[in-house]
Amino acid sequence: MGLLRHRKLVSLSFVLQTLTLRSRYLLNPYIFLPSIALSTSSFENTLMLLAIMFACQSTPYSIFTLPLLTARITEKVSKSLFALSFLLHLSLSSIVMLPPVLLLLITDPHSHLASPKPTSANFRNLVSPLGEFILYTVLLTLVSTLVAGSWSWIPQTWGATYVCLCSSDWGNI
Repeated sequence: MGLLRHRKLVSLSFVLQTLTLRSRYLLNPYIFLPSIALSTSSFENTLMLLAIMFACQSTPYSIFTLPLLTARITEKVSKSLFALSFLLHLSLSSIVMLPPVLLLLITDPHSHLASPKPTSANFRNLVSPLGEFILYTVLLTLVSTLVAGSWSWIPQTWGATYVCLCSSDWGNI
């Protein structure tokens, strides 16, 4: 009977610890306050980290991969490119992360700073992931257009950043 009671107490303490940890994370001001301010920075950071993580987890992409490995490689590559495409819809300036992610997809994620050598990546392998990224971007754009009912969402989202920068009076600063 004492062992059963001990297990219940351990189980209860574990639940309390996980609830405390989750509540501390959710009430963290760096997580909580951007959400109140209607900022997408938390989502942008999450999508950027996901795109890089999936790109690092995939093996180097090649046209000549074994058929058994193709499904696993394609899954990680697709997840990485979809996260990057979704990130592009949140922040148009994130397009600058496309070349590094594509290079991660065709090379290995290990650093070669200790023993520098020229890259052995075949840049012809970039065509397929780049095409997949463009396909995801076009599909997300079409879905956004269908949801919004017209193309009017583009200047209100992507154009808002550049209109604000161009219309401000920088001469008086």
